[in-house]
Amino acid sequence: MLKKFLPIVLLLVLVNIAVADSLKTEVVNDQISPYDSAAYRITILNDKNVSDKYVIEAKDIGWAVQTEPLTDYTTGITIAPHSEYTTILLAKPREQRPFIFGPRSFQVDFRSEQSGDVLSAVLGADIRQDLIKSPLNIDTTFVMSDVISPLKPNSIKIIVKNNNLLNISNLSIYLKSNFFEKTASVNLLPEEEKVFDFSVELDPGTAPQKDTAVLQISWQNKDVKTIKKDYAIGAYGKFKSESSVQRAFLKKITTVEYTNEGNAQQTESILIETTPFERLFTSTSPKTTVTKVNNIPYYTAELTLGPNESATVIAKTSYISILYICIIILALLILYFLFRTPVIAAKEAKDVVVEEGGIRAVSVTIKVKNRSSSPVHSVRVIDRIPNITIAEIRKADALSPDKTFHYTEGIVLQYSLNKMEPGEIRFITYHLKTKLGVVGDLRLKPVIVQYEGGKKTYSNAVDVYSP
Repeated sequence: MLKKFLPIVLLLVLVNIAVADSLKTEVVNDQISPYDSAAYRITILNDKNVSDKYVIEAKDIGWAVQTEPLTDYTTGITIAPHSEYTTILLAKPREQRPFIFGPRSFQVDFRSEQSGDVLSAVLGADIRQDLIKSPLNIDTTFVMSDVISPLKPNSIKIIVKNNNLLNISNLSIYLKSNFFEKTASVNLLPEEEKVFDFSVELDPGTAPQKDTAVLQISWQNKDVKTIKKDYAIGAYGKFKSESSVQRAFLKKITTVEYTNEGNAQQTESILIETTPFERLFTSTSPKTTVTKVNNIPYYTAELTLGPNESATVIAKTSYISILYICIIILALLILYFLFRTPVIAAKEAKDVVVEEGGIRAVSVTIKVKNRSSSPVHSVRVIDRIPNITIAEIRKADALSPDKTFHYTEGIVLQYSLNKMEPGEIRFITYHLKTKLGVVGDLRLKPVIVQYEGGKKTYSNAVDVYSP
């Protein structure tokens, strides 16, 4: 009897297993940002006479799928016969470059372990930029020197990078300190990076000091990021010089004005060129020293000036003293020629005879000259010889003294030349013999020349030495 009904029982079982399951989908939320998950309510009907397990398979790599509860996705969904089960399917778009906004679709399969049949659900979602609510991820790099110069433009770089799956329009960049203010606006595609180079110029007179620059990044009237950077305004000194020269008769005044155009006190060595001759007649105010640079003399001084402070160096050169010297020399020359003696005399000894180490004889020559441009009258030559000598006239044409007489130290020889014409030269020669040999020095006194009016002049004295 059992064998008779067994085929019928098996047929009924197979008919029950083959009954088609069904899948129903309901959208919970399909309007999402790239950072959110779309939600769907999935209801599976097991219309079989046996319990069945359904495994979720999501093959679209552009989506990350999970369920609530999570075990529905990780271990599968077990449904009793002729029952249904509802799970929440969550699907989040995976990041990709470039990210595609707008409607997108994907497929999720539910595979039956009993029959191997697959129930497929084709789901869709609209991925919208305007729904992005998470904080913006903007990388910002603030590149600024610790010390900026008031003398030249300073470069400040701002680097911004969009790390969002979002096209950012009108991202605001605002850079501000007590001394400068810069703004910019930028559009950024996802993962795009842009560099802004701000040129900052300060007033050259800005005093050295510390300050803080503040960088603010904002979007849609919301602050995204704020960065502060401490910096200092550099100190510098810069001397500027202006010179002028005033000239007058034998005078020159050189004025050099130095101004510190920097923003801090500066000490600097100043140089004013001169010449070796000029500096002999130059004085400076304030006082300077002379230093040679490349063998060229300069007036040098150390000047210390504060910001915008000035100092003046004056070099006064006067050649009036040269004029005075020339006038004095000229006056002396005139006086010399006016008052100099018209008659000059020179005495010379030669042909010295030495015997047994002592002087025994010497020849004496007296030269008398009228160096004036007029005749000189009543010229008389007076020569004095020592007691230990005797005068002899050896040449026939030699002038003989017209008078001789003794004095305490020796004998006087007097010659009368009477009148001497301009430029005339007369010579008187005689020979001296010593009474005893003179060892050492024989001194001959100067000749006295008297001329008109009782005026007189003298020759040189002569020292005769024994060898």
